Amino acid sequence: RGFLNAMLPALTKFLEEMGLKDKTVFHISDEPTSAHLELYKEVRDQVAGLLKGWVVMDALSDYRYYTEGVCELPVVATNHVTPFLEGKRPEEFWVYYCVSQGYEVSNRFMAMPSYRNRIIAEQLYKYQVKGFLQWGYNFYNSQYSLKHLDPFANTDSDGGFPAGDAFAVYPGDGGKPWSSIRLEVFWEAMCDLRAFNLLESLAGRDFVMGLIESEGEVTFFEYPRNAGYHLRLRQRVNEEIAKRV
Repeated sequence: RGFLNAMLPALTKFLEEMGLKDKTVFHISDEPTSAHLELYKEVRDQVAGLLKGWVVMDALSDYRYYTEGVCELPVVATNHVTPFLEGKRPEEFWVYYCVSQGYEVSNRFMAMPSYRNRIIAEQLYKYQVKGFLQWGYNFYNSQYSLKHLDPFANTDSDGGFPAGDAFAVYPGDGGKPWSSIRLEVFWEAMCDLRAFNLLESLAGRDFVMGLIESEGEVTFFEYPRNAGYHLRLRQRVNEEIAKRV
């Protein structure tokens, strides 16, 4: 507590001087559960005054943290979104996936087909999600960073995580990252999302949703499970945009 009381004022002052306040997010804990609720409140109260005016977000899945006002900006795991979608949710709603989102929902593990990676665009659009979080850009260590690894030979953090969870790029020559298929597909998903938003501005949200769900309902758990769906949808979206511009 003494360390935080000394460090946070100095850190926030530095960030403000560097013009980084609007690009900074603080978080208190990673995936706190109902068992941690009271302790989380204590820690939050401790830093509340020190972080007044700063964005504080946390990756969590327990709905009580939001409904009881303990965390105003939760980043919700995609396999735990149902209470937030059916009830009250933050105006700026964020979701995420990582190591634990391996069943039904979208993710980008190496063992998954690319359509399961790309479907995140339709899901973010349908539920009007404002932000998305995923860890693991270039974590080339074992779990807990006990040793360094070669990601070309060891893709699962020495058995710590599903293959591909911990990194989206490879270390290239001269410190330049080499992209992965998974990152390229995710980039295509983000381009899809931009295209959906553009078409919405031209033809309306209901029209876009009609295209997205032309081959079946899309939720975080149910969606067309084939690559052709994405290619057909994007082609149709492109054609509809071209008609209007």
